[in-house]
Amino acid sequence: MYAGEFVELGATRDVFDRPRHPYSSGLMDAFPSLVGEAKILTGIAGNPPSLVNPPGGCLFAPRCQFATDECRSVRPELITADGRAVRCHLVNPRSHA
Repeated sequence: MYAGEFVELGATRDVFDRPRHPYSSGLMDAFPSLVGEAKILTGIAGNPPSLVNPPGGCLFAPRCQFATDECRSVRPELITADGRAVRCHLVNPRSHA
């Protein structure tokens, strides 16, 4: 969940092992593993959006290194497939024709 919206839903192990949304992936890279080798942790750049005056498009776009013009202008839908739900244009491409 990011800024009050579900961005990825699925079985816990699936989301932890194979995150599909850039925010989920960023969270996984920001926390140390309890098992295995130590890894360098990275944070998510930027700040969460204002919930009073949210940006247009995807709420995570201002912090996403993969954001496109579509991400910044069109709010993505939460799309379910294969037992997972993801709110991301990069994962759920669609035509705007």
